[in-house]
Amino acid sequence: MALKDLTNITMENNHENICSVIIMVKEPQEETLKSCLKSIDKSMGKKEVIIVTPKPEQIKEMISDFKYIKIVKDEGKGIGIARNIGIASATHEIICFVDPDAIVGPEHFIKIVNEFKKNPQIGILNVEGELSDKIVNSLFNKIQKLELLVWERGRFRKLMKRSEPIFAGGTFLSLRKSVWKEAGGFWVWPPYGADDIDFSYRVYRIGWKCGNVKVRGSFHQPRATLKELYKEQYGWGKGYASIMIKYKNDENFWKCMHFSNIPLIPSSLWYIVPLLRTILAPIGGFINAIKWRKPSFFFYWIFRRYAFLHGLIVGLNEIKQKYKGK
Repeated sequence: MALKDLTNITMENNHENICSVIIMVKEPQEETLKSCLKSIDKSMGKKEVIIVTPKPEQIKEMISDFKYIKIVKDEGKGIGIARNIGIASATHEIICFVDPDAIVGPEHFIKIVNEFKKNPQIGILNVEGELSDKIVNSLFNKIQKLELLVWERGRFRKLMKRSEPIFAGGTFLSLRKSVWKEAGGFWVWPPYGADDIDFSYRVYRIGWKCGNVKVRGSFHQPRATLKELYKEQYGWGKGYASIMIKYKNDENFWKCMHFSNIPLIPSSLWYIVPLLRTILAPIGGFINAIKWRKPSFFFYWIFRRYAFLHGLIVGLNEIKQKYKGK
């Protein structure tokens, strides 16, 4: 669904709200969704809360105990479309996405809003959660703890540590609604992950900056089983295939992703670096397992990256078939 198709979606504005919170729910999980909503309800500041879902009746029955939540229907045809519908339905300039299996800390939205107020040049915001060891040890299993290592010490963290970050992660992605309009919204195809990477880069190209804020007590619950992890990484890989093709000849994109600093690879082939890194996952897994003193990380990393590789290969083939003969 294009932006022009969303212009008639309007809702009554409440000027007491500090932001609009959007939760996209494709397959409702009652326990995790209720935990998410409870944390939002307990957080500081009055918010407009919108749930975007292809199953509105099921959600309505599931969250009957919660008041003042707006449920907006979408057809379940992709994460980018769902994001666009949610933002178009929102009445506030500051938009805060929250994954349905995430928890927000008490100051989550206050910190986000204040960061936008202090920095008018920021159009999009990456939100990092800060967790205590007590929460990690009590809530997360071994698989989830290994995933935390990836986010705490991996490439994305290095990208965020640069003096001027460009990319914002999707779990708590926050932005200005006016910037969303200016950038042309989120992509409507493919229906998989990597929409946050694409949108962040397009926001950067039109002159807006990406900010970063840390919030204590906010966290996303990593996939708890290998089956769930495989499904997640497979979807991310399919989405990343579109990133590779879309920005194949955009040298600046690959510089921003820090994939341009390998002397032996010419700039015309920078776009294949992610593919090579994924294939060589056993090497990266071995190095980090030694460095972090986590032998199990070696096997975890190979499984995770090859699930991503499977999705990447399938995604590239889908793109080939989509444009075959054109």
